[in-house]
Amino acid sequence: MQSESGSEAIVPLLDGTAEKLAGRIGLSRLAYPVFDKAGVEVFCKRDELLHPTASGNKLYKLWGHLQLARQQGARGLCTFGGYYSNHLHALARVGRALGIPTLGFVRGHEPRQWSATLRDCRHWGMELQFLSRLDYRAACDGHGGATPQGYYCVPEGGGGAPGLVGCRALGQWLGIQLQPGDNLCLATGTGTTLRGILQGLEDCGARQDIMAFAALRLGPGLPAYRQQLLQGLSPACAARVTVQDEQSFGGFGRVKPELLEFMVDFEAQTGVGLDPVYTGKMLYAISQLAAQGHWRRGTRLVVLHSGGLQGRRGVPGLDSTAAEGEWA
Repeated sequence: MQSESGSEAIVPLLDGTAEKLAGRIGLSRLAYPVFDKAGVEVFCKRDELLHPTASGNKLYKLWGHLQLARQQGARGLCTFGGYYSNHLHALARVGRALGIPTLGFVRGHEPRQWSATLRDCRHWGMELQFLSRLDYRAACDGHGGATPQGYYCVPEGGGGAPGLVGCRALGQWLGIQLQPGDNLCLATGTGTTLRGILQGLEDCGARQDIMAFAALRLGPGLPAYRQQLLQGLSPACAARVTVQDEQSFGGFGRVKPELLEFMVDFEAQTGVGLDPVYTGKMLYAISQLAAQGHWRRGTRLVVLHSGGLQGRRGVPGLDSTAAEGEWA
């Protein structure tokens, strides 16, 4: 496999152990007036800094899959995603760095105007095939023979057992860093990152409370979603996990002016950029809860920044004048 040169090289991030990847970025304190007024200390693991274009939980989820692809001698990688998929974007970048052909199956017919995400994927050499939603779901489920011979297929979002490996190492690292009484906060979608982290925390015997902020609007389906996320974990571990969707702003990928205003202010105050699908909604919810006195003064929160900043390009301006919108 060929590697790329320069300070932005991805290969060194993936050639080491998952534990080494997890330990590359430490915790840094977020000084934000709302947190200070509430007497809450917030520390962030800023994994968006792992790499400018392939970062955060995307690398953790890909780590185990890439090890398997190497073991199997795969001649290429394929995966699935939407027009703005962080996962599709990350795999295209990783494939370019490793010199491996990549194929992306895109949900929906080819749009008249490609998103910045898809343009990046094409620029990095990923072949893109657009599928109807019905054909896309069949391909994701392993039907229809979509995977070319000799290619390793990474499930949608980097899920599956191999996707848990890197996330579990991240959980083990967090388990060492967390102090008694800390609260761990992270955004969640399919749940691979959350499940892997919880497994790693269990490995360490960590007993901190975890609050997961769903990017989806779940409503009455929240209990079933939580049960699915926590499947296979010990009852004691599951009991420490709270899942909420009150910050979803109406559904996955939906944004509203108050969210964008918060993101702009948060970045101006802290220097930390957020994405509008996951981390923006999570930090918005945390700031609201802190202002409402949800946590006792002196509580320490540890927040996981899962990257995905490339998705900011889909929201015009990221300012208070941006219209309410939706991500595909």
